[in-house]
Amino acid sequence: MIQVNCRQGVLASCPEGDQILVARNFLPQGFMVASLFAVLCAVPVVCRSEEVSFIRDVAPVLVQQCQACHGSKEAESDYRLHTFEDLLKPGDYGEAPIVAGKPAESLLFRLISSDDDAERMPKDGTPLTVEQIEAVRQWIAQGAPFDSRSESEPLDQQLPRRDYPQPPEVYSAAVPITAMAIRPQTDQVYVGGFYELTVWNMSTGQLVSRINNVAERTYGLTFSPDGSLLAVAGGAPGTVGEARLLRAEDGTEVAILTTSSDVVFDIAFRPDGQEIAIALADGTIRIFEVSGGQLKLSIENHGDWVTAIAWSCDGQRLASASRDKTAKFFDANSGGLLATFSAHGQPVHDVAVSADGKQVFSSGADHRVRAWNPEDGKQIAELAKYGGEAFKLLVAGGQLFSTSADRIARQHQVEDRKEVRQFSGHTDWPISLAASVEAKRLCAGCFDGRIGVWSLEDGSQVSSFIAAPGLAASDP
Repeated sequence: MIQVNCRQGVLASCPEGDQILVARNFLPQGFMVASLFAVLCAVPVVCRSEEVSFIRDVAPVLVQQCQACHGSKEAESDYRLHTFEDLLKPGDYGEAPIVAGKPAESLLFRLISSDDDAERMPKDGTPLTVEQIEAVRQWIAQGAPFDSRSESEPLDQQLPRRDYPQPPEVYSAAVPITAMAIRPQTDQVYVGGFYELTVWNMSTGQLVSRINNVAERTYGLTFSPDGSLLAVAGGAPGTVGEARLLRAEDGTEVAILTTSSDVVFDIAFRPDGQEIAIALADGTIRIFEVSGGQLKLSIENHGDWVTAIAWSCDGQRLASASRDKTAKFFDANSGGLLATFSAHGQPVHDVAVSADGKQVFSSGADHRVRAWNPEDGKQIAELAKYGGEAFKLLVAGGQLFSTSADRIARQHQVEDRKEVRQFSGHTDWPISLAASVEAKRLCAGCFDGRIGVWSLEDGSQVSSFIAAPGLAASDP
């Protein structure tokens, strides 16, 4: 079941009629399984002509069906399937999950193949398919060989790349604008769609191009400082998440930085463009080298989803927001915690850092945007109370831009936090932002699929359009 976190009971229909996750802080309920013990029961055998691959055929099943209760943090009965090393270790009952060459003596196989509902794993979940069970059986019978790059690296980071379905040629319904970014030196805004990114002319609202083969939903979207690369973060709740690098010019894939068993919520280039940080639903922050895509650092400090991240301008520190009701500040080189801000008392949706590094701004479900000191985590000021949850934050050109559930986007001066103007008239929640100082444009993307574009010179509205191919032309 997918349950909405901040807008109870509200889901959006995708162009093909299914329900999809619609905002970056919505709750994908995991696969709820209990203890990892059962007895041997028979299972139909399905003949497979090719050799079974662990990383291709078995690891995806473990990641998607088992890790919710047998991962790095949750470990029912002390059985962990987070890494291949963990998969081989006995748990509380002292029985090894895998006995190479002997499926019948392997606890894992016995659990997934039982026909007793009280014993079969995943408990209270959908049983594995006959094909999945047979893949596990045959892999164990082959000697349980490991065929990926590291036995100690999390399995969800080693899953094979996946190709996604083609997006609909014409959308039958708009999708919420959960992420967008303005390409430097252009009048184009890139927008997360349904299994694609769409590119629009900000001034005219005309569709420019489409980039396919990205995750079902995009939650983070940003350009490298030189504008040559486009970083995309997203996924499908409780199923898959990933972070990809694309060439901005044509959308071709450069690298898949990481995969995950749940969505990736945010992604951000270090100001010099040499590294990139991502925020994951498993509560971690991962920092990668852009050249080569090697993992440099993994920060595990939050107790729940990391919903947003932001670099300091010197690239030495990193701010984060989390559903665990805190915002934090880290040393980006060591991962050491520098400060924790807990004043929101509710899930924190976004963070932004002032250019001088002396203020961190955070927004939350408490209807507040707060400024705090990154040195000690103490509040500096509270912006005027918003008329709903405060969502997106963006610092650009000495200005702080924010959005909230009262359907207003706001502009404040960073230095003294005084309000400059409001951008109103949205037909739904504005849940994403993009700004260009050079183009003097602000874009706000709404829950109903509409994008509003404003001039940063005088606050006038430049354009408004539905960012859904096939709907934009008929939009009133």
